[in-house]
Amino acid sequence: MPETYVNPAMWDEKFDSFSNKERYDFVMETLQQPLTPKFVEELDLGFCIGEVLDELNTNNLVENALELIQKFKYHQSELYKEEYPFFDYFLVEYYLFQKEPEKLEEALSRFKIDPEKGIEPLLSIMDMLIYYGYIDTLQNLIDQTYLVVRDSEEIIGGAQYDFAQIIFHNLVNKIYNQTNNGSHVDWNFINSEISKYGYDHKKMRDISDKHLMSTIQGGEEFEKNFRNNRIEIFESLMWSFCIYMYTEKNMNFICSANLWNGIITFLEGPKSKHNKKQPAEIYFDISKHSLEHYISGLYGGIMSLRQAKAIAILWGLTYFYDFLISKKLISNSIFNKAKRSIEYVKNAYIQTYQRSLWKYNFVHRWKIPDSISYEEFESEAKIFAESIKIQIPLNCEPENDFGEL
Repeated sequence: MPETYVNPAMWDEKFDSFSNKERYDFVMETLQQPLTPKFVEELDLGFCIGEVLDELNTNNLVENALELIQKFKYHQSELYKEEYPFFDYFLVEYYLFQKEPEKLEEALSRFKIDPEKGIEPLLSIMDMLIYYGYIDTLQNLIDQTYLVVRDSEEIIGGAQYDFAQIIFHNLVNKIYNQTNNGSHVDWNFINSEISKYGYDHKKMRDISDKHLMSTIQGGEEFEKNFRNNRIEIFESLMWSFCIYMYTEKNMNFICSANLWNGIITFLEGPKSKHNKKQPAEIYFDISKHSLEHYISGLYGGIMSLRQAKAIAILWGLTYFYDFLISKKLISNSIFNKAKRSIEYVKNAYIQTYQRSLWKYNFVHRWKIPDSISYEEFESEAKIFAESIKIQIPLNCEPENDFGEL
């Protein structure tokens, strides 16, 4: 075997001197060699493979990325288990887009075994499962990881609450279905399930009694409550939005509640210094500049794992304002201004992130918004789907090229 594959310093020197194209070929060749564990460890081979995958991802060379991951998994299976989060995250994105549930399950398997190692990408994956509507897959993922995450001393930040909130919203959805259909609500089952996640079952009954049988409508009473009882009115608004999205767009409460939280965070930002007794007409008035600022901050940089959430909230805003106008909670002028602002920022992201759009095609698995035509929706869906074909060859010069993710 050539000395390159037994001498980490020599291998590393070659890798650093190569172009991105040469690095890809070099790593693919390296993975086929009978490498010793000592060589792999001293070299930090997983990091080097991750660098190559990052370049492939940046240039949208999906087939090459899949080939690299499969070769890594096959030839260095133990190392792959240690380095899995970044690589399996890419696979999850791809298999969700391609509608390949069996391969998706395999890509999720290592997150189930060792969620602590990949908690940040795992939280982002949970968002993607929500947006694509893979509720059963999401439930299974939570069932197998929640206790490990909850009891972990390595995970900081209360990630278990994200898990619990998903279960909570799904159970409220089930209660709504049973109540709305005239079926008996199995409160014993509901109580036993929700108690596992630290919620009080009385909260569930309170939501059922107050918010699931009637939806909110605009008028003097709404305006009075909006000015003087903001917390209670927001709870009513959230569940009304969830019911609207479920009945009109067949979207699970988990997804609509996720969108709601992101949208309200945006609305609260620019309003936080304003009079809390402001009317709904002012509160829901948005500008393209404030929206662009919020979404860009959420989308983050090239290594961000929050990009799917940013796109979901941006596209979800259209449904939110359709909901507000349908309930007569805002005027046509505020609605039209919001629609123009949303379309402006959407178009900016479509133009800027052309190669990445396929990763966010979940927005076209949702039903068409009331304020968007079928032709416009399908035309945009085609742009997203075909973006996976927009590729840039790896450079053949020995220098780094940084592009969009």
